[in-house]
Amino acid sequence: MLKRKDGKELIDTICEFIKCNMSVNQTAHNLFVHRNTLNNRLLRIKKLFELDPKNTEDLFQLFIGYISFYYRQTL
Repeated sequence: MLKRKDGKELIDTICEFIKCNMSVNQTAHNLFVHRNTLNNRLLRIKKLFELDPKNTEDLFQLFIGYISFYYRQTL
């Protein structure tokens, strides 16, 4: 997934969303994108992984998946 620009974009989006404590406004501001752009990215994540980043339990699963993916990339 990292080979595609949008894959990296979605990973960066979910990481920033977590850092911003699920604040759409702050995340959009930090990523220099419009709120609608951010919401579209979050919707793509939801469709791809069938996990809603705006749901705390689903966000936790996405974060664990990210950590696992990152760990495998560094080996």
